[in-house]
Amino acid sequence: MILRRSALFFVLFSLINAPLVLPLDNETGAAGRMFQLVTKEGKVVAEFSITEGEKVLITLENGVPHVRNIGSAAVAATQPTARDEGRPGSDIERAKALLQKKDYGAVIALLSDKAFRNPNDFQLNLLLARAEVEKCEQQKESGDNAYKTALRNVYQRGQRLYNMNRSHPEPYYIVAKSLYLNDKAAKAYGIVRKAVYYEPLNPYYQLLYGDLIMEQAATWKGDRDGADYAAKMYKEATAAYEKALLYSPKNDNDLGKKLHSRIERVDKLTKRRGL
Repeated sequence: MILRRSALFFVLFSLINAPLVLPLDNETGAAGRMFQLVTKEGKVVAEFSITEGEKVLITLENGVPHVRNIGSAAVAATQPTARDEGRPGSDIERAKALLQKKDYGAVIALLSDKAFRNPNDFQLNLLLARAEVEKCEQQKESGDNAYKTALRNVYQRGQRLYNMNRSHPEPYYIVAKSLYLNDKAAKAYGIVRKAVYYEPLNPYYQLLYGDLIMEQAATWKGDRDGADYAAKMYKEATAAYEKALLYSPKNDNDLGKKLHSRIERVDKLTKRRGL
């Protein structure tokens, strides 16, 4: 028991004061055998064994350490699941199929625990974050305020994914959408433009981009200069929606309906305001 407490103190002190990236199976003396220690933008995950058969997961978030006993299966669970991506029936493939069906709750149930145990598995965490942010949108549209609690975690996951791969468009989309759903459209606008820059033919990115352009246009106060700005924004939003419609999947009827509705709305606003 004394050894266990000493080991925990050693690791927690190390994480809080000087987090390091250690190699797999690195001997750490009194702290036992270290299996994995990962640092990523202030978040540290450490997994080690003090005695045979006992394994502990430590997470450090916002400077506060959390200790959790996760048992002897932990080491196997830390191996990336993305290597199974191409295998039929793998979790990654199942998650992709469920995302296409927009069964976001099923994706979250399938991947949440695995993502927690595999924080550096980019593909797995990316799929989970996409399901989480889309589910938040569903909840907000249906009047379910549960999305407000989930948005912070989605935003943080998106930020971590962005730091893992800054040239991948999806983290920008996830972060921007989480901000938009949290009524921070001005901040989201600049971020979603990065997603569109990296993947301009993605209809879901273009839909969000168009929505955020419309939020920008809503700042028009009625003066002449503002009218010119609003007209420009309406034109850009229409272009985004039309591009999204052009490249939208034929089997996604919901997306098509949203885009037609958005285009009609912009047309009505343009005529009503004489722009």
